[in-house]
Amino acid sequence: MDPLSADGVCLRLPEMNARKDVGAITRALAGILPSGGVSAFSEEDCVAAMRDLGGFLGSLKRHAVQPVDAVPGLEEVLVELGRRTRMVPRDTVHHYSEFNPSGPRRRMYTGDPQEDCLIGVTQVSLTQLSGAVEVCRRLSVSDPGQAEFPVLLTELAEKIGSFDVAMRDVARKIDPSFFGRELRPYFEDIQVGGATYAGPAGSQVPLFLVDLVVWASDHGSEEFDEFRRDAAPYALPHLRVHLPAWERAPSAVTKVSRALAGYRSIETTPTVLRDSAGALAATLRTLVLFRGKHLTYARKAYNGAVGLYEAGSGGGTVDLLREILDLTRHNIDLFAGSLSERENPRKQTRRPLGASG
Repeated sequence: MDPLSADGVCLRLPEMNARKDVGAITRALAGILPSGGVSAFSEEDCVAAMRDLGGFLGSLKRHAVQPVDAVPGLEEVLVELGRRTRMVPRDTVHHYSEFNPSGPRRRMYTGDPQEDCLIGVTQVSLTQLSGAVEVCRRLSVSDPGQAEFPVLLTELAEKIGSFDVAMRDVARKIDPSFFGRELRPYFEDIQVGGATYAGPAGSQVPLFLVDLVVWASDHGSEEFDEFRRDAAPYALPHLRVHLPAWERAPSAVTKVSRALAGYRSIETTPTVLRDSAGALAATLRTLVLFRGKHLTYARKAYNGAVGLYEAGSGGGTVDLLREILDLTRHNIDLFAGSLSERENPRKQTRRPLGASG
């Protein structure tokens, strides 16, 4: 969809950025701004419009210009687009990747093949995340003693595995110095309506929804809870609708731990419960694999000698990634110790929280 007739000017944006031509970027943004507002737009039109305006928002801020100060009427349009789509009044990671057309119509800041790759792998991950959230919806109302519980966890682990595959592709195809120096500057915060909104970077991918159901609703930390609260407004409405219930419900780790505590030995533990424990351990290990790769890549991208920033868009730091990884590892221990080493599905030993390496 191209409700702003912006195909041509969006394809020229990388050239404007390469020239640091703030005047051209500003004029281009003003030129695609809908003069009559967006009242006649469908919701899908509004999403596409925010996507296309977003490229220019990030580009202007990358060149040290607040977009709403540079283009009269922009702020009102952004606020209305946010209201119509029930999202924040700027572009998000969903606009930048999930709603970004492929091929010659791809919207990019730099036009570099590495940026195209990042958009593509994020699209795949977000598609799998939607399926994972649906599995979590069913898992959240299931019990470890029910036959469907380990089946759902196995399905969830398969979907989460796409994040590990995506991170492997990122590490192989996208130089951390390119991300840290060339892409990260386009994800800076902007001001809209007196509030600050982060750029469309990976920190907005709402994997925390899966974390809540699997372990984080009752085994998180203050830092993790603050991170997910900050990230929640950037999630799509049909995803974040689950937050109130999932924040209060016992996690899968708690449910399995409680169920295992009712049996004195592995021999008396029902097979389905042992299957649930094994599937839960496998799901946590899949999260650990992804987060280990993510942490390694982030360390390189935000290394002082490589990148220009100490934190990702939205304020997520390497230390936060380390803590989330350690918390995920730690949660395996919360239930796996109830099983014998012969039957114990745990394959990894927890590192102390805050450990480095």
